[in-house]
Amino acid sequence: MKPIEELDDEEIIKELKKWYSENALVCPICNKMILVKEAVERDKEFLGKICSSCFEIEQEEEPIAMQSRPLQT
Repeated sequence: MKPIEELDDEEIIKELKKWYSENALVCPICNKMILVKEAVERDKEFLGKICSSCFEIEQEEEPIAMQSRPLQT
C-alpha cells in the first residue's frame, strides 16, 4: 500500500470507507458514531452493539422497570 501522500482523492476515499466499515458503527439508540472496540454488546430486545453511555442509561433504568412490572402468578 502506498503512503497517504501518494494517493489520489478516489483512493483516499476508498481507504476511508474501508476503515469506517471495519472500525466504526452508529449506535442504534442515540445515532452517535463510535469505534467498534469501544462499543458494548447488548443482548436485551435485540442483538447488537451500543455506545457505553446508552448502556449505562439502560443499566440504571433496568431496576426501575423490574419494580414497575406486576408479579405474574
